[in-house]
Amino acid sequence: MGNGYERMVAKMTDEELLLHARHYQTYQEELLMAVLNEASGRGLTIENKAAIESLIRQYEDEARHQAEVAELEKGREDDQQVEETEDPDSSKSLPVLYSQTAVLAFSLFFSPLAGSILLSINIRKLQRKGAGQVLVFGLVLAIAQGIINMQVAPDSIISILAHVAGALLLSELMWNQFIGRRIPYTRRNILIPLLIAIAIIAPLAWYLYQHPELMEQLQNGTYE
Repeated sequence: MGNGYERMVAKMTDEELLLHARHYQTYQEELLMAVLNEASGRGLTIENKAAIESLIRQYEDEARHQAEVAELEKGREDDQQVEETEDPDSSKSLPVLYSQTAVLAFSLFFSPLAGSILLSINIRKLQRKGAGQVLVFGLVLAIAQGIINMQVAPDSIISILAHVAGALLLSELMWNQFIGRRIPYTRRNILIPLLIAIAIIAPLAWYLYQHPELMEQLQNGTYE
């Protein structure tokens, strides 16, 4: 580009060269440098030479600043790409799991079997072994709690402790064994399993509400 400007100004007359120098603010850096060099070679005096040189330096400073900014931006983009590629804790690479709190809550408020289902889904998501064991463990806990509830009142301290113990076994012991104590993960939405659990429990609760004699017969047959 610079050689092109030099050839262009070399064809100018002295008057054209001086005219370009007087209107220097409308021209680019390369053209101004070519004008000054050509004028110097012809022995012409440029009255505003200092102003032209100042503008050229300004152009150079701006170009240098833009280059530095572009280099910084490129460096940031490169660093970000490296972090996304190498960082194992990047949110894009984290597994999406039902949280420990979700496993605990489903085990407490619904059944250990419900909590074990969420935990087994997590295990399969991580492509690990043990999902079947967790389901069997949750089923055994649910049966054990059912037997305890048949022997003591559901609101007794023994029944409550049995429910809490079963939930903690799943959310702590089984979680740490099959998922890991400090594994980073993204929380998975529990809306769908919650709706499924409610859809299963609600009809049963409504039926017992409509037929309280069934509950009374069960309690009388158990506690008498």
